Amino acid sequence: MPGFLKGSIFVSLLTACFNALARAYGFSRLKGFVSSCALCFKDCMIYRLCSKYFNKPYYFEYSLTLRFIKQIVGIVDIPMSLIGRFVRYIVSGSLFVAAGDALAAADAKGRLTAAGVIGVFIGIGFFIGSLIKGAAPGDYIMPGIILLFSVVILISTKFIDCIKNSVIYRFIVWLVKA
Repeated sequence: MPGFLKGSIFVSLLTACFNALARAYGFSRLKGFVSSCALCFKDCMIYRLCSKYFNKPYYFEYSLTLRFIKQIVGIVDIPMSLIGRFVRYIVSGSLFVAAGDALAAADAKGRLTAAGVIGVFIGIGFFIGSLIKGAAPGDYIMPGIILLFSVVILISTKFIDCIKNSVIYRFIVWLVKA
């Protein structure tokens, strides 16, 4: 929460209202009605039919095809892992691989920045290539869109901390997690 909102009267008032509503719901008739409806629904024939349908094991788990595929994957997995380790050993000194590893270990802000920079370079290269080829005016739309979105991504990386601390972002995260 932003510092200027933490001790404000507005936030304290909202917190008190939500706490009062939560306490009131805990002892209300609405909660009793909802819990009794849930109990009635659990004894309902439709609920039993749905639970029998959704709570049974999948048939493909016991199929011969799946067992055969697992055995083939188990056999092929050993030489592929050896080849993967060998290729990793060969390219271990590469700057390109080191950059890829650093990008994989980066946080979201670093990945967004890298995506924005790559998009800017692709857009500029596309635009210059179109100029050299003497393309039609309509062919400049795609490089323009790529450049626009790349610049938007780069600008959004500068404000990602402000976005993460905003009330709307935290409310959306709370809704998604609930």
